[in-house]
Amino acid sequence: MKCVIVDASGHPGGHTGAACIRMSKVFEEAGWEVDYLTVPVSGSSHCNGCGSCSSTGRCIIDDPISSAIGRICESDVLVLASPIRFSGLSSQMKMLIDRMNPLWHVRQKVPSWVCWVLCGGSSEPKFTNARSELTALTLGIGSECGGYLEVSGTDSDGVTGTADAAGDFAADIVARLSTRR
Repeated sequence: MKCVIVDASGHPGGHTGAACIRMSKVFEEAGWEVDYLTVPVSGSSHCNGCGSCSSTGRCIIDDPISSAIGRICESDVLVLASPIRFSGLSSQMKMLIDRMNPLWHVRQKVPSWVCWVLCGGSSEPKFTNARSELTALTLGIGSECGGYLEVSGTDSDGVTGTADAAGDFAADIVARLSTRR
């Protein structure tokens, strides 16, 4: 099983990064091949809305995001992890999702499962907007939602609780997929 984990936090020592690292370890212990990515902001461009991808299935922008999307397409499972910012996804995650337009215009190999981890700073974060965008991406590219983990209170709590919850979530994903083979 091949898994790509995308950390779109921009803050490697934070809760989202800790969740990604723990999930990576659980997947590797299960014998999975894991590709851990951060969204490459430096040298990357936003979708310019040109529409070329609707006929070619490829983005005309050649940058680090294009490479990341290629790696994502080769995976069986995609885990998208983002902090919640102003009730939505991080700007890094939004840039990645917008650049994934070619995947829903022209059918091609995509991950069978898309899972996500959302880290909200307040004690009662609003995950609804982010969940809606990630559901649209998952269904739009023809993947199945493998579940999601939403962690609240990350502005005040230590990263250990987030990492532990992410480890349990990853173990659940491994167990569910092992029964589907």
